[in-house]
Amino acid sequence: MRAPLSSTSAIDWTLAGLLASSAYRFPRHRAVAIDGESLTYRQLSDAARAMARGLMEEGVRPGDRVAVVVTNTVDWVVIRFAVAIAGATLVAVNTRLRPAEMAYIFADARPRIILVKRRVGRHDLLDRVRSALAELDRQQAGARPYRPGVFVRPWESDVGDAARDLGELFRPPDGGPEPPATSGALTPSSIANIQYTSGSSGTPKGVLLAHGPQVKNGFDFGSWLRLSPDDRFYSPGAFFHVAAGIALLGSVVAHGACLVSTETFDAEHSLRLLEGEQCTAFYATQAAVARIIGHERFAQYQLPRLQKGWFAGPETLMRATVEALGAPGLTCMYGLTEGTGVAASLPITAPIEDRLTTNGAPLPGFTIQILDPGTGAPLPPGAEGEIAIGGYAATRAYTGQAAPATATATGHPELVRTGDLGYLDKRGLLHFQGRLIELLRVAGENVAPREIEDVLLGHDEVAEVAVVRQDDERKGQVPVAFVELVRGSRLRADELLGWLGTRLADFKIPARVVFITDWPTTGSGKILRSELQRSLEPDHGAGAAPASRQQGS
Repeated sequence: MRAPLSSTSAIDWTLAGLLASSAYRFPRHRAVAIDGESLTYRQLSDAARAMARGLMEEGVRPGDRVAVVVTNTVDWVVIRFAVAIAGATLVAVNTRLRPAEMAYIFADARPRIILVKRRVGRHDLLDRVRSALAELDRQQAGARPYRPGVFVRPWESDVGDAARDLGELFRPPDGGPEPPATSGALTPSSIANIQYTSGSSGTPKGVLLAHGPQVKNGFDFGSWLRLSPDDRFYSPGAFFHVAAGIALLGSVVAHGACLVSTETFDAEHSLRLLEGEQCTAFYATQAAVARIIGHERFAQYQLPRLQKGWFAGPETLMRATVEALGAPGLTCMYGLTEGTGVAASLPITAPIEDRLTTNGAPLPGFTIQILDPGTGAPLPPGAEGEIAIGGYAATRAYTGQAAPATATATGHPELVRTGDLGYLDKRGLLHFQGRLIELLRVAGENVAPREIEDVLLGHDEVAEVAVVRQDDERKGQVPVAFVELVRGSRLRADELLGWLGTRLADFKIPARVVFITDWPTTGSGKILRSELQRSLEPDHGAGAAPASRQQGS
């Protein structure tokens, strides 16, 4: 008999068992409410089991992969648990990706089935998926064709034979094979998610995340937030990211709370939801939080029940958020995909100064060390170096041949080196200081400069390129592309950005193009990115790039 859910036992649970437990304990409590549609825990469980049976009858077997190209909807939450109950692995696809980017993920993950939300605003996601599969066909000409099943919602007559109605997957509970969740084929070590994250090389890495660590991470973080069935937790965070789709959803379900969300973020719509749903807690990206509390009609909304929440942001924004929202239970955190969500934070009962000025202490079962970036040797308290995490949820498992970010050469094989810069103070509290590698954080999205550079170099008129970051008040950071054109080219910046816009997601498009001919370089000929970066600073002369002869924006 399985032990009751607790910090100790949670590692031995599956996501399917977690939902079944919450449906039994809180059957009539709302589990999810998104843009006017909601489900209780019993309804969520019933819907997930019905879809799991449909997936299985369509040939999905334990260990198979199901790709989800769906925005924040009730469907997404049902799919999340249906895939788990069927014993399959969820591949969460960023709905902002272009066809070529989706094609990479489909080729790497090889999902048996792809589930698609037809449209988001003016964007046709089904068309992107079809284009991605066509791109795969071109890449694999002569090889055995890859033909995943595609299911779409809502069904429309113009879909034709390109896909089937996602609603067909909801099958009655009678008959058919027993789901792996109840037959014993699903275990806590089974892979629940492949979560793609941008690496410093620019090639997305598919991180393999198991059931048990997700359940424990969600339970522990929810306990530190003191979540209960009385909480309504608002977040506009995209479910295809680890923060909202794994860390937040797991903590909410583990404690029987209600997840309130919206398909598309808008600051005033967020305020209406916070007020109308009488939300008690919230999570959002740094950029979204700034837009919410800075909205011109913010003072018109009454949020008396909002008491707690979390996000990762600078101390000034953390303090401004506490003051604006009157939420004394706000806490900062530190997390990453390879940590299965949240690796460090503080309980909301901890001193508020510690919660606002540090990234907290390791969650139960985690260890955090600071290593010398060069030698990998452990550093003492107060010394700045590379953050490395270890413990039950620190994973080095990836799809394909992506190399794990281990610290094996240092004698610490259990640690995952994060590429993040920080230090531990004398009390063992973490202080995140930035990135060691050149990853950008654009409005909550990770962006690898190398990926943008590789695409730009595919343009016939681009000879050389370097992408660096520029601080941005609204988005946090934005990419800026320094570009050298081939001799004789008259290519304009707007033409280059338009070309790039058909190949990369909008958040990866440089905010500006600077044309350059004489690059600042090291003695060995490597581009001095630091000089390019410095040229963008307001106090650097008139803002001109070093040795640049023309600029475009």
